[in-house]
Amino acid sequence: MSTGTPPRKTLNRAIGALGENAAQRHLQKLGCRILERNFRCKAGEMDIIAEQGGTIVFAEVKTRSPRAEFAPETAVDGEKQGRLIATARFYLGRYREPSPHRFDIVSVYLDDRDQVSRIEHFPDAFQP
Repeated sequence: MSTGTPPRKTLNRAIGALGENAAQRHLQKLGCRILERNFRCKAGEMDIIAEQGGTIVFAEVKTRSPRAEFAPETAVDGEKQGRLIATARFYLGRYREPSPHRFDIVSVYLDDRDQVSRIEHFPDAFQP
């Protein structure tokens, strides 16, 4: 019997997509050209790959509801950074000549109605 409540995994995907769409718009307003969304390879996944002024931007998006106990960007720990770096190396090796690049984190906060209430962008958030 269904309770009418979507499964948690489905809800998390919807919230993630909402945050990624907001992050994409934010990056575009800053002059980024979006190259890839949800890029996947054997090394991992990258939410957004963009280009800004000749620099490749590898962006990890973290979205949180007001009920979350921690800031979204804190979820990008050393282990996650390692996977993002490996994914970026794969992408650069396969699709790009050596290019300047950086790793950004975009934190998207939702309000009680699951609308975007705030975006915090951390350019060059970590180094390989």
